[in-house]
Amino acid sequence: LEGAGLFQAITYSLTSPDKAARFALETAELVRLALPMSEERSVLRQSLIPHLLEAASYNRARQVENVALYEIGSVYLSKGEGVQPAEKERLAGVLTGLWHAHLWQGEKKAVDFYVAKGILDGLFDLFGLAARIEYKPAKRADLHPGRTAEIALDGTVIGFVGQLHPAVQKEYDLKETYVFELALTDLLNAESEAIRYEPIPRFPSVVRDIALVVDEMVEAGALKQAIAEAGKPLLKDVSLFDVYQGERLPAGKKSLAFSLRFYDPERTLTDEEVTAVYERVLAVVEQQFGAVLRG
Repeated sequence: LEGAGLFQAITYSLTSPDKAARFALETAELVRLALPMSEERSVLRQSLIPHLLEAASYNRARQVENVALYEIGSVYLSKGEGVQPAEKERLAGVLTGLWHAHLWQGEKKAVDFYVAKGILDGLFDLFGLAARIEYKPAKRADLHPGRTAEIALDGTVIGFVGQLHPAVQKEYDLKETYVFELALTDLLNAESEAIRYEPIPRFPSVVRDIALVVDEMVEAGALKQAIAEAGKPLLKDVSLFDVYQGERLPAGKKSLAFSLRFYDPERTLTDEEVTAVYERVLAVVEQQFGAVLRG
């Protein structure tokens, strides 16, 4: 995360009752101190995000507009009266302001959902788990309903990433801000496959592009997965390179364009073979998603 440009933060484990469970991946009864020194430090936290937001707000109030912080720490879930609470390790982050700026070149890149997701993608890749991670649209309290996703590992939700709800951004006096939180232990305990080396292909690959018009609610990830499955075994790589919505398309529709790379390690593919797989892919996405080729 530091290599990606974030800075490590360390915040208090003690917090106030109204903040303790905000943004929590899972909640339970609050763990309360018997003799707290103040109401602001009277219970144990169940999420790292509230105090990271306070840190971002503190920086912004002192003219530090661009903030990228992460924290690794414990949250605490009560298991009942007189029982030691469960202590679970979390990884969380907050991003706001500009991600990078090259003013003399006239380039600015503000933090957005894809910056936050890209940082996590890099993390999952280092863990060797990227192929088993899935992002699913989600609605969570205090987060923007259209810019939030749950993160699942092998089908089990282990975290989320999303934009703060505008009301929460105003509460913390922040501009557009993105947060994430992960169950770190689940990542650390996940078994990754052994690295397999393959020789560089001796035969050339064939690249074809496909632009599909679908309903705007269709998820690009689901469409990509269907294309990859339909194209096996000759289709080796599928990548999304364009998303378009506008006046050239009917209302409620969007265009998703993918680059498809075909090859066989043992021989050169013919145009007829590639076309046959391409048409099979097109038939599958038409049947499953009602997709049509963009004219």
